[in-house]
Amino acid sequence: MRRFRGVATKYLQSYLMWFVITHKYLTSEIESDIGRLLNLASSDRWAWDEYWR
Repeated sequence: MRRFRGVATKYLQSYLMWFVITHKYLTSEIESDIGRLLNLASSDRWAWDEYWR
């Protein structure tokens, strides 16, 4: 359960950051944020892969 909580927290954090970055991108259209968004998506996927292993 402890392990799941860690992954769930990371997932929530990633979701919040994705929301912030997306909002920032839509308002000011900063291209560098797309890279951050992709990094976030891959790190989030890694977290889930670690959990299901």
